[in-house]
Amino acid sequence: MLFRSLMVCLASIALSDASAQMTKKEVRKAQWKGDMSASGVGFEFYSPAQEFQYNPVGQWTGVNMLFGVFQMGIGQGNVSVLPSLPQTDDYARASNFYLGASIPLPVLTLGKFRSYNNSFRMHPIANINFHRLRSYQNEDIDVKIFSLQGALGYRIRLPYSSIDFTFNASNGFWKNKEFSNSKLTGFTLYPMITLRWDGLLDKFKPTFLAVDAMSSKITGSSSYSTTTREKINGVDYRVTRTTTNYSVTTTPTKVMIQDIGTYRGIGPKITGNGIRSAAFKGGSLLAGVQGLYRHGYFAFGGTIEGGVIGHGSALEERKNKGTAEVGDNFYRRLDRSKNNGIGTYTAVNVMADNGMDLSSLKYGLFGFDVEYNDATSFTALTFGYSFGLNVIFDQRFVDPSMSNPFYDAMNAQNEAQFQRSNTHFEDPRNAKTGLMGGWFVSCDIGNASLRMQWYRYRTAPLANGLLYSVIWRFN
Repeated sequence: MLFRSLMVCLASIALSDASAQMTKKEVRKAQWKGDMSASGVGFEFYSPAQEFQYNPVGQWTGVNMLFGVFQMGIGQGNVSVLPSLPQTDDYARASNFYLGASIPLPVLTLGKFRSYNNSFRMHPIANINFHRLRSYQNEDIDVKIFSLQGALGYRIRLPYSSIDFTFNASNGFWKNKEFSNSKLTGFTLYPMITLRWDGLLDKFKPTFLAVDAMSSKITGSSSYSTTTREKINGVDYRVTRTTTNYSVTTTPTKVMIQDIGTYRGIGPKITGNGIRSAAFKGGSLLAGVQGLYRHGYFAFGGTIEGGVIGHGSALEERKNKGTAEVGDNFYRRLDRSKNNGIGTYTAVNVMADNGMDLSSLKYGLFGFDVEYNDATSFTALTFGYSFGLNVIFDQRFVDPSMSNPFYDAMNAQNEAQFQRSNTHFEDPRNAKTGLMGGWFVSCDIGNASLRMQWYRYRTAPLANGLLYSVIWRFN
């Protein structure tokens, strides 16, 4: 009897252990699936390794967007020619665009991701990306490198955020201009850190809605030609016209639309200019708050931000608008060849945003015409326009000893030739508070966004230009 009871007890322990082991496997699988759904927008910091004859200079920075296992990003920095090549003390500004995948690995993990606001999870990642590194505005250093890059690293998922530590290895396969005969750049290895604000997919818990749509398909075609004699400008011509008719079949169907319900959020926004503009414009760095409302295809919001806005030296001249006498014969874009008046303003911007989500257009690429619906996607590609008011003060030149005499001489010339002073189209010192606006494209991933916007200042046009913003909101 005692032996029988002991066997029953041992069997129960064995079954319990098997059940516990199965539960652990299920937990690991669920955690890995959660790792696969990470998303967000963040900043990258790295120093690329030497690539054949070219040497990246100093610290590079960039932005990264993560959509589950898919990612893309762009970094900016400087490159120089190595000493073994024809000597130059100069360097070129460059950008590094990449597109690829970041795959979580279900091994060597630590901790658990419980929710967006309660987590500490560490797991390895394997990245594979296609890169293009390109230099600008320096004829002596012309770099164009395409490369396939792999990386191994660790991702730490924290409440509302994540940190990636990776070691990147790449092998380039094309060079440009004077080094075009060298097809390979060789193997490089360098570390990178990515600080990312999470899009909080698990908080929104998107549902999928079946929406009516029409599938269109060309099922046949027919053509016929007609030939006539026509007189054109007094000359007889034989003209042949061909008409082609297509048969299109439409079929009712349904497509699955991701929906998170009406979105409302507000949070910090950081804005700056790209390194490419540093050759002809002062640096910009603005910090503020953005609010966003999204419902269906439509997006509305507003921004309050302040900081430093860079300005250029001169606007491109035009002949068909305004006159030299009134000083309004300019396009509203900078002349990138001029750099004798680079500087900055201190400014405050207040803007309202109106936009539309273009993500649904992707269905048109596959022949679907989707019926209008109120679904709000977790990820959105929003195109729109902002308008508002700017307050500008404290104008400063990077090199006052060069810039002030330049604009003083311009003012003297205008006084003598046209009996007028410099305008705000010509002299950054004459900028005023006024209206502002600009078109924008924004990639929204839940609470996180990356935005590109053309800032246009009505009474400070020398500050016009493209700026980039990283935004994270609470909702």
